[in-house]
Amino acid sequence: MRTLRIEKYGKIYINGELADMSVVEDKSELIKGIMLLDLELGDDVTVGDVVHFFFEAKDLVQSFFSEEYEVVRALVSSTRLPKPCKRIEVLKKLKIEPDSFGEDKEEFLHLLPEVSYIEAKEGEDGVSNVSAIPVVINENLSFKVEGREIISSKTKINLFDLMVCLFEEIPTSIKEGLILSS
Repeated sequence: MRTLRIEKYGKIYINGELADMSVVEDKSELIKGIMLLDLELGDDVTVGDVVHFFFEAKDLVQSFFSEEYEVVRALVSSTRLPKPCKRIEVLKKLKIEPDSFGEDKEEFLHLLPEVSYIEAKEGEDGVSNVSAIPVVINENLSFKVEGREIISSKTKINLFDLMVCLFEEIPTSIKEGLILSS
């Protein structure tokens, strides 16, 4: 399977080979071409690193998401959390949602990307600024019905899933005060 790995300082590896970004004329076009590759993140990649990765692809971000790149960058760099955060996990969740357009109101199963904020417990290292939070991929997937696990499996995260989390989920969480607020 083809993979994309993002490291600190904008380094990317495609199928294990370092991609020379200095020869890329249009980063938006490159991102479009690698958007659905299975994604891996370096051990020390933060929210700020991922935001910066898309700096030269602002137009692409704007074409997909309601938040402008600069708004997201300002939000993540200026937002302080009420509690220290150990990491953000990017994962997929199964959700059952009704069809809002059909007359029958049938329910459909969706596999959607999501972020989970992992609070630093007492004695653990954590950060208070959103841009400094480490980002990790959680490939575990489970689906429970009435407390009983029905599905326990693995799933892959791709670059578009990460973009959804970064440019939709995180800004919404910040604006609505949902990050580690309880």
